[in-house]
Amino acid sequence: MAKTFVLSTGGLNSYGFRVLTEGIQLPKSKRLTLLWNHARGDKGKKDEVLPIGKWVNLRFEKGDLVADAEFDMEDAFAAEIARKVEKEYIFEASAGLRPIEWSADKKLMVEGQTLPTLSKSRLREASIATIASDEDSVSLYDDRGDLIDLNDRTALVQLTSSSKNSRIPTNMEELKLVALSLGLSENAEQNKVLELIKELKEKAGKYDSVFAELKLLKGQEGERRKAEVKSLLDAALTDNRIVAAQRPAYEKLFEADHESTKAVLEALPKPVKLSEVPAGKTTGEGGFTYQGKTFSQLSKESPNILETLKANDFSTFNQLYKSEFGKDYKVTEK
Repeated sequence: MAKTFVLSTGGLNSYGFRVLTEGIQLPKSKRLTLLWNHARGDKGKKDEVLPIGKWVNLRFEKGDLVADAEFDMEDAFAAEIARKVEKEYIFEASAGLRPIEWSADKKLMVEGQTLPTLSKSRLREASIATIASDEDSVSLYDDRGDLIDLNDRTALVQLTSSSKNSRIPTNMEELKLVALSLGLSENAEQNKVLELIKELKEKAGKYDSVFAELKLLKGQEGERRKAEVKSLLDAALTDNRIVAAQRPAYEKLFEADHESTKAVLEALPKPVKLSEVPAGKTTGEGGFTYQGKTFSQLSKESPNILETLKANDFSTFNQLYKSEFGKDYKVTEK
């Protein structure tokens, strides 16, 4: 059986503003997603709470926005919330609104109100709430669909002082609250408050531009590095410094530390083919060398050349050894 809840009233809430019930735009279907404490469950995380049902029969009654909650009883969590609602352990709800227009018209303000009135808004969702801040609790969404932190006084003042306002609060008590929220003296003049609000909005616009540019540059750098990794690994395969089976491992190493992996890969020795080893020759002193190097020098500087000779041309390898040490190279049997 559907349970009826009050989603929003025209009364003053704990944040210092009120919502005009008649200014709330409802979905044409008169149906709405039912959430739990405004948790949308759209980030793909395992522990997120998904919608627990739907609101039906949205309507205005005696200046309030009301609706009937229908719970998804096949969902264990939703069914448990429904049980607690039925037992009246949970009995509060909260509307999630996207502001369209704020008004500081004194005719719309009530006693104790310190911020403008949300005169026009669009209903995005409504939630069952464990503990609402008060009977007139609401949550607000920005133009990107993200929840606004209404406990951030400075952000709230900026929000209610947007260009869609008819004006900012003008009586002295309201002005003091706005000034203090912006870090000014409570005696700051109205034009000073307006100037700071304008400055903050301009800075926010610049930051958005910088973030967009950084995102673009990050994407370009990522593509450049991806192309570089492919080029380096292709070259290493061509030079036989790595084999195809090693490529996935090097790709992972590049993801973890690009520069270090690049240095390691470039330092890998290129195998020397026997055809690439220049013929040895006898020096004027009767010594036999390769590339002008003795056996000991090659051992330190180019051991791969010696290994190639030993495996493919042992006679020449032995001649080089004997030239320096005066005896044949002794092959150790395995």
